[in-house]
Amino acid sequence: MHTEGVAAQSCSRFAGHMPTATSLAELVRLCRYEQCLSQRGLAALAGTSSARISAYESGRRQPTIAGLNEVLGAIGLRAVLSTEPVDAALDRRVEQLSSEPISQRLLRIKPHVLAAIEFLADADPVLDGAAAALVHGVPVPVRFTDLLVARTKIDAVATQFARLPPVRWSEQHRRYLVSLLADPRLDGAMQWQSSWGELRIKFVDVVPPSVIARVPPVREGGSESELRVVAMDRIAVHGTELARLVDRVIERGRAPARDVA
Repeated sequence: MHTEGVAAQSCSRFAGHMPTATSLAELVRLCRYEQCLSQRGLAALAGTSSARISAYESGRRQPTIAGLNEVLGAIGLRAVLSTEPVDAALDRRVEQLSSEPISQRLLRIKPHVLAAIEFLADADPVLDGAAAALVHGVPVPVRFTDLLVARTKIDAVATQFARLPPVRWSEQHRRYLVSLLADPRLDGAMQWQSSWGELRIKFVDVVPPSVIARVPPVREGGSESELRVVAMDRIAVHGTELARLVDRVIERGRAPARDVA
């Protein structure tokens, strides 16, 4: 249950702004924050129990519109229903990130994609997955650097791994193990971890179409970099949320990000 202290800390972010929410649970919570009230305080004003307010906010109980306005009316508010296109929230996220230069987007990427690609430059890697989607302007979290490498370049990757061995992922133990040989020519997961973060490589017979992303210096004093990035409609995505965002960008007919040539 929320305490008075939590409400007091949170209300300063909402005071003076009429809440807009995407669920009834969120609406009750934001309206309470806007009034700097705890669940107990809101319940007292509405003549109900704090358990009811808690159930509304957690989604365990869905209020009717009449029941919702009974609670909100106690603090001088009422719920007003409105509609928007199904993909409006996705569009807002895409617009927000697409307005940023690639150099700013790359600051969001962990692990350090540029470092991983530079380390494997002799293998001519192509950026794929969530990091590629982010470069194209799709607002997604990035955990892995996903790279596509031609199968004929596997020896080049092995050479680099021999010079500075990363730690390989064990499917059996579900963790990275220093005891595993990093050589990608040996059986094992094509997933590693090093100073540049977590890396996954897919070796392919034919590298799919790609574009060149010219990346301004991420930090002052740095030099421009070039990334080969899988074309937007060829990105291999993992997870339904990322797939939805990528599909939405393609549906909108968005061209590659402004910095991509």
